[in-house]
Amino acid sequence: MGRARDFAARGEQGRSALVLDASAADTDVHENILLDGTDAASKNAGFNIMQEDFSTDVPLDSLPPGNRPILNDDLIWFHTWYAASGSQSISDATTTKLNFDAVKWDWQGNANMAADPSVFTVPVSGIYYLRASVYYSISAHNSILIYAYIYPRVNDRANIGIQQYHSHGYGGGSGFAYHNIGTQEASGIVQLNKGDKVDVDVYFYKNASAGHIVYTYNAFDGLTGCLLQRIDDL
Repeated sequence: MGRARDFAARGEQGRSALVLDASAADTDVHENILLDGTDAASKNAGFNIMQEDFSTDVPLDSLPPGNRPILNDDLIWFHTWYAASGSQSISDATTTKLNFDAVKWDWQGNANMAADPSVFTVPVSGIYYLRASVYYSISAHNSILIYAYIYPRVNDRANIGIQQYHSHGYGGGSGFAYHNIGTQEASGIVQLNKGDKVDVDVYFYKNASAGHIVYTYNAFDGLTGCLLQRIDDL
């Protein structure tokens, strides 16, 4: 019962131990919960609320995924955005990597996004939720055809099943003008392996001369990632 007893005594990763929140005996209040075992005085023998399915000599990494806890170091949750520069200019008809320059949050630094806020280097193999979004603006023109694409990439590979492709055509003629602003967003769930590198590309095209600018509006946009389930390294 080494692992379960350790969990009861100290809590996962040294955080708060499991404690009783009520008791018929005042002396039991705030005592650690006993897991399938007994104390030195052999009291409470046979009572348990949890049982271990594997012996304590089995490393956590060798447990099946369903029995493997997500350790504190494996909690991956981050969000990066444009904070210092505020925006990025995008050349017309050119696939461009989004250079996010600031970390909005990174749980205990586990994703190490401070090293490069525009690239997520996967520290733990698993099933991840990814979201990429930017607030997009182009100048007005009276006759336009627009293509607007955004997609996360894994190891420079774009076809991972998470993308948004948008096109819009308008021919208003003289006296009409069209502005295009709004959020371009792509999100989904993907399997990633330790060491994979995730970044975000965009592609904007307008048939008339135009400048494309992307923003992260009030920090809601940017690159977000979250580990949903750890899996074995491939």
